[in-house]
Amino acid sequence: EVMGWIEEKTKQLIKDFTDVNQGEKEIMIMWNCFMLKERPLADNAMPQLVRRFVETKGPEIRGRNLTNNLILHLTNLHSFGLLKPDQLEDSVLQLYAQGDQEPADTIKDEQN
Repeated sequence: EVMGWIEEKTKQLIKDFTDVNQGEKEIMIMWNCFMLKERPLADNAMPQLVRRFVETKGPEIRGRNLTNNLILHLTNLHSFGLLKPDQLEDSVLQLYAQGDQEPADTIKDEQN
């Protein structure tokens, strides 16, 4: 299958990065595999795609202590003009709403 080959090649290329930490690599792999399946047509679809990503991958992200890495990724999307500040905030709040911890508690836990 072509998509399976592309997904595996994408994972390998990201794993070879040397200038990002392991958590960033994991988020990039999750995001890129998600985007390969979604196949967006335009930048204006990004807020909806981010909501769907957080909805489907949020529990795994929280369970693997990748919350801060996702927030960094979303901040990069904002920096490139793909998310507005309120959309970034809504996505982060959506992520936290899936768990039982408050944002400050999660950040503290992930720093340990």
